Order: sequence, then C-alpha cells, then structure tokens
Amino acid sequence: MAVDNGHSYTGGAGGAAGVNTAGSNGAAPGGGGGGGGWERDTITITSEMTEITGTVGAGGTGGAAASGSTSSGGNGGNGAAFFYFHV
Repeated sequence: MAVDNGHSYTGGAGGAAGVNTAGSNGAAPGGGGGGGGWERDTITITSEMTEITGTVGAGGTGGAAASGSTSSGGNGGNGAAFFYFHV
C-alpha cells in the first residue's frame, strides 16, 4: 500500500515473468511489470557456424499510477541469456 498526498492506495498486482516471451504488464495502480522470459534450446555446433545468437523477452511495463497519484509501478527487468558449451 502506498501513501501519496495523504491518501492510501492499494497497489495493483505485479506482472508475471515470461517464458519464451516478454513479461506481462503490471496492473494499475502501480503494480510492477513481470521479468522478461528466456528460451531453452539445444543445438549441435558445426564447423560452418560462425556465431551463436539468442534473444530474451523484455520486461513488462509497470502499472499506471492511481488517479491523483504520481507513483506508477516500475518496469520488469529484461530476461537473460546463458550459453553452455559441452564437449
């Protein structure tokens, strides 16, 4: 619960973390966005390959502030990529 200008506001629900997608948005008023997703895959490395790339989901947008408030929710963090190499 946040207090702004002498008024109490119950915050909105935070967004869910994504799996292979962006995180979902936070609910108003002021719920934080969900974290970005990740992707898991197994590939076979060949001698012709010159680079390996990956993408991750963006964090969800924070929920809007309550009417008369200036406290909106923060955006969720972007996902992360981890590369493991086995020989």
